[in-house]
Amino acid sequence: MSNFIENRIAQLTAGGYDFKFGDYISKGFSLFSRQALGYILFTLLFFVLYMVVGGFGMVLSFIPGSPLIMGVAGSVVYCLYKVGCYNVAYKTDSNQPYIFQDFFKGFENIGKILVPALLLGLISSIPNIPNLFGPNVFDIYRQILADPENATELLESMQSQSNPMLSMLSFVLWIPVAVLLAMWHWTIPLVVFHNMDYTTAMNVSKQVISKNLVIIIIFLIVVSLLAGLGFILCCIGLFVSLPAMMNAQYAAFADVIGFNGEDEPDDVMDHLVG
Repeated sequence: MSNFIENRIAQLTAGGYDFKFGDYISKGFSLFSRQALGYILFTLLFFVLYMVVGGFGMVLSFIPGSPLIMGVAGSVVYCLYKVGCYNVAYKTDSNQPYIFQDFFKGFENIGKILVPALLLGLISSIPNIPNLFGPNVFDIYRQILADPENATELLESMQSQSNPMLSMLSFVLWIPVAVLLAMWHWTIPLVVFHNMDYTTAMNVSKQVISKNLVIIIIFLIVVSLLAGLGFILCCIGLFVSLPAMMNAQYAAFADVIGFNGEDEPDDVMDHLVG
């Protein structure tokens, strides 16, 4: 971590900062549009990888806790995708030459990413713990694939085994977990692009985001809804909305903290709240 970034973080945590909600979403679509084909292809590869992970989940469905295992594995895949999108967004934003290989920066830094990604995956899986005492969803889906003629009966069986109290407990657990994940949202970018160890990155992310926690949580909810909207309106639309919203997240990170320590100090003073 450079001295410039250390000073910037100290200023942000001491004085606060403006969070330009709408500007980041607008910039996300703008950056995506400049490299649209690359983002669509990379997102397609990401979904193929995620489907492979899901396939292993069904194969391992006989193992107790397999949904938690797959949730953690999914977190690693998501972090790899996030780093790739951030890297290309930065190159596009700074008018640097871009090649498709730039999307794979996460894979190049898997040693740095793995531990914090697994940790964040474990935390995000906490709300699913009550569901371990209910029907094994992966196992039921595996049975449906093996015997599709009995799909309706299997789904009805799953519904009859469901416990509303477990679902309510899972929902209640999501509230503190969502807040924690929001505060640690910039952990992975800090690890990869500012060369922090994951404990320092988690602490810095928490300190900076806590200054504007409510608005950032709302921002993350909005970008998630916009990303999902692409799937609701048209499945293929997800290949546009998801990377565009990942670019919006990059825009927020780059504006608040900076990227690779290359921002000029004057930008920081314009951004800080006195």
